[in-house]
Amino acid sequence: MFESAIQANKPIQITSKIEVKKEYSQLNQKLLNVSNKYITFTINNYSISFNERVLMDYVFKSVQEIPPEDTQAIEHWKKQEKIIQLSSTFNRTFDATREDFANRYRHVSLKLSKENKQKIYNQVHRKLQFGSYTFLPNAAQKSIEHILYNNNEIAMAIQRLACQHNISDQKTINYITNYINSTINDELCQRLFPDLPLNEIKQKTKYLTSKLFDKLIDHEKYIYWQNYYGLSASQQTRV
Repeated sequence: MFESAIQANKPIQITSKIEVKKEYSQLNQKLLNVSNKYITFTINNYSISFNERVLMDYVFKSVQEIPPEDTQAIEHWKKQEKIIQLSSTFNRTFDATREDFANRYRHVSLKLSKENKQKIYNQVHRKLQFGSYTFLPNAAQKSIEHILYNNNEIAMAIQRLACQHNISDQKTINYITNYINSTINDELCQRLFPDLPLNEIKQKTKYLTSKLFDKLIDHEKYIYWQNYYGLSASQQTRV
């Protein structure tokens, strides 16, 4: 489930799926360091595919280049990235849900306090039991996505998609880019962190955040009509 505060200017329908293509034998997979598993994106019957193992290898190589003197760079990175992925998934879902409500209720100022974020995090954690981690309320940038933004193969594929559909406005291109990188990120995370149910976390977080915003909006409506009709304190109690 892709959640984004960025919306495309041009109406666009983009889908993704995981495919297994019988292009390589097991021997060739090992020799070429590729797999038969692909992440495929489609816009109006035009598709592009990325080999999952090639992308994972690209991420690992990029991580190893950051602290070359660290012989345990991958393991150290995975430990930190797991916390960032988890916290960022919550924070992005908070932001996307708030943006959705803000677009529908422009007269209401909706904010989510750190206390409410932590409360929702705790509720989701109790429901899904994904392990004990510290929630970082300011975490946003996932390093996997940051690495993917620098991948030339992905950048060129997005250019082909944009040219194929005559897309030139930057907002729509940004939406496509975010969709592709976010989807690849989530798929790679399923392999790296199988104990983190990120999709379920998004769904549950969106539900609880929406429920909280619905309450806030109902309260704002009540205050509005209370002021409009000039209800007395005794009348307020009966409402």
